[in-house]
Amino acid sequence: MPHFIYKSITAILLIIFSTSLFSQNQIDSLKNELNKNINDTTTLSIYALIGDHFYYKGQNDSAIYYWEIAKEFALENQKKELPEIYQFTINKKLSVIYNDLAYLNIEQSNFNKAVGYFNECLLLKQKINDPLGEINTYTNLGYLYIKKRDLDSARYYNQTAYQLAKINNFDKTAATSAAQLGLIYTKIGAIEEALNYLNESLDYFSLTNDTLSLAKTYNNIAKSYEKLNDNNTALEFYFKSLELKISLNNKKSIATAYNNIGACYSKINELELAVKYNNKALNLFVEINDKMGEATTLNNIGFFHYQMKEFDEAYAYYNKSLIIRKKISDIEGIAFSLLNISKIHSIEGNYNEAILLLTEVNEVALEIKNIELLSDCSFQLSLNYEKLDQNKKALTYYKKYILYKNKLNSKENKNKATYINVLTKVRQQNYKDSLSLMIQNKNNISVLKQEINESFFMLNKKLVYFAFIGLLLFIGLLYFIKRNKMK
Repeated sequence: MPHFIYKSITAILLIIFSTSLFSQNQIDSLKNELNKNINDTTTLSIYALIGDHFYYKGQNDSAIYYWEIAKEFALENQKKELPEIYQFTINKKLSVIYNDLAYLNIEQSNFNKAVGYFNECLLLKQKINDPLGEINTYTNLGYLYIKKRDLDSARYYNQTAYQLAKINNFDKTAATSAAQLGLIYTKIGAIEEALNYLNESLDYFSLTNDTLSLAKTYNNIAKSYEKLNDNNTALEFYFKSLELKISLNNKKSIATAYNNIGACYSKINELELAVKYNNKALNLFVEINDKMGEATTLNNIGFFHYQMKEFDEAYAYYNKSLIIRKKISDIEGIAFSLLNISKIHSIEGNYNEAILLLTEVNEVALEIKNIELLSDCSFQLSLNYEKLDQNKKALTYYKKYILYKNKLNSKENKNKATYINVLTKVRQQNYKDSLSLMIQNKNNISVLKQEINESFFMLNKKLVYFAFIGLLLFIGLLYFIKRNKMK
């Protein structure tokens, strides 16, 4: 078979595989292609596609394995003296691999590693002169910092992406950044501004029939109304989001929607419905082998039983969650599970057992610098020591609780202050722009007036000139008539 025909068939196969759900036979076919004499860019594409296959099947370890092979292969080829078109193609594919690895590390809470991959991706986007890709990477960094709960950084990257997208008329990217800005402003309680951004993104995604983005935006609007304690409206938007997610058949996304609905029902004391929807989520997380989602949902169900004062059931679910979190080394998750279990010990009068668990939680919280966890833990330690009549220790931990609570409030106020500061600057700039326009208009009016005055002056000069000429003609005419009479 001629080499160019072989390459064409390979390219067609790659396109078919990349636009459909892979079967094992297709994976085997791709692996067989690797054993043939194919060019470097095709080899790179195959490794990346196999990684994609495992990622969408929820087999993240296998996805990382093949994406890492693709990454190393691309880095090796960067060192070769290849034609410019090949270098461009390799850099472009490598930027996608960095982006995918970053997202996978976000899912595993490896935020520092994800930042590194996004930064590498950003450098490559700049190198290959891909402004849209560069702006999308800023948006992705914004998403990462939302997940990391660093709202100042999240706002910075999303605002950068939003403004650049607006300038370059990248409407979809602007809408995506607006949706994330809406979520950020929701988290800091600036709901009016949040809904402005979210509705802007909603208009665009509705117009373009972007089902996936619409589902996310409905979800974020629901969170805004939840923040306003308008939980019935929030549920309406959560169900709209769920309907679209079901149509997309993304089981992880559907499970997350069930969890959100359950949490919202718990806020209006519909605890049986809360348990029902979290059980739906649990079944899906088990089906797709998502251990993190499974552990979180078990913890949620435990909390709903706790709210219903069904403490044995709550303890059982908390403990199931704890077992999974230990298996997957979810340090923060383990701490929250131990905290929840300690509360049940405290209710049942097992104060020493509660204190043992809370001491462990406190150490973890200090290590990971989680102020929210430290605050809650200190409060629980204060309550338990008080029950044991150890008032000195109770007072010590109560003071720590107040200290951490103030830090939390300070952080929230800082975020709000940052938001207000940014908003004020924007409004000041808008005012300056308006003032500049007004001054320009005034200057234009002054110039116009001057031009009109000059025109009138010139006209008056001409009128005087013509009047003088007319007067001379009139005098001449009178003289001519008088002279004729004398004759």
